[in-house]
Amino acid sequence: MKRILSLILCLVFLALALVSCGDDEVVSTKVDRPNLTLRMAIVVDDKTTNEGIAAMQKAFNDECKVLLSTQIEFTCFRASEYKEKMEALMESVAAAKRQSNKNSEDNMAAANGVVDVNAYPEVKDSQFDILLIADEEMYEEYVQNRWIIGLNSHLSANFKVTATKIMANVKEAATLKGDLYGIPANKAYGTYQYVVLNNEALKEYNIDAKDITSLEDAYGILTSMKYATGEGMTLSDWQAKYGEDFAVIGVKEEDFNTPNVKFLSKDLTTPSFIGSYYTGSTNIGSMLANKAKNLLKDEGYTRFLTMKYDAKKNGYFGTGDEQDFLIGLAEGDYSLRNSKEGYTFCPIMLPEVATEDVFGGMLAVSNFTVNEKRSMEIVQELMTNATGAGLLNTILFGD
Repeated sequence: MKRILSLILCLVFLALALVSCGDDEVVSTKVDRPNLTLRMAIVVDDKTTNEGIAAMQKAFNDECKVLLSTQIEFTCFRASEYKEKMEALMESVAAAKRQSNKNSEDNMAAANGVVDVNAYPEVKDSQFDILLIADEEMYEEYVQNRWIIGLNSHLSANFKVTATKIMANVKEAATLKGDLYGIPANKAYGTYQYVVLNNEALKEYNIDAKDITSLEDAYGILTSMKYATGEGMTLSDWQAKYGEDFAVIGVKEEDFNTPNVKFLSKDLTTPSFIGSYYTGSTNIGSMLANKAKNLLKDEGYTRFLTMKYDAKKNGYFGTGDEQDFLIGLAEGDYSLRNSKEGYTFCPIMLPEVATEDVFGGMLAVSNFTVNEKRSMEIVQELMTNATGAGLLNTILFGD
């Protein structure tokens, strides 16, 4: 629960961040886009005053009204009581929704009533739109009770940007009944293992970076170079292009290692003949399921050794200080992938993520929302806004 305590601070900073967004980041308000009021649950610190909450809500809504024709009414709970009070609230909303559905007169008014497009409607007792998920138990309970909606259809349609921020192993861990019911705030946490590929080499050898998911895939660039004929660039062509400050592989031989292996040693990194070899897309806890074995009998590991021998024989390794190269290796968080111009960072090993990181701080859309798409717009702003997304992850997951 401590990891969702600071979301209120994030909302304050996000509201400020939205002020500085460029014109290309602003969602245009259309004439046929009605104003909506959404209800969102957040956790506040024990020292947070009602005045502070009101000021934060006003700052946030001043921007959301301009960007999204949407205002948010925050329902605030203390961390120690969040799950208990949230459950009681959802039961109350569900009961009000059932009563509303029984009232045919209200339904007729809702269908045929005149809407003041300049006003922001008050929330109803039968409405709740966006909420925080505190942990895995709460997530599973709310899915079971049908209190939150599946989001795959939204992520594959209007919210593909949000979908790209969810790591494959995190999505797999959070998928229930074939659907994802919440958006984990996971963009910036954890350490990725990357292969760093020269964009000109990718273009030269017609390789799509999206197809690179392993060190073995990346080595295809060097295979293409080795057998290049005709107009294809050879090793000497690349050396002539970049000069002395160039290596085919921009790391030293001893640093050219695959992240897909855990050796049977005290630190799991000291080389030995016994260990486990696994793929970078394996989900949480997969290492525990892989039994150690003789690595020389593992096809994946022996292919890696063959690559390393080939690279050494052909003099591909550099010193690690070269400015330009065809293939490099890097380790770091999500932001690292935009750190070197002219190069593409392809993740070949995703971070191993704890369960509390998957579910703590997750945002979900209620089954009682007045507008699923509008609720997802707010979630997307929180998760992917250029300034707000990194801040959200830092506050939620940074210690």
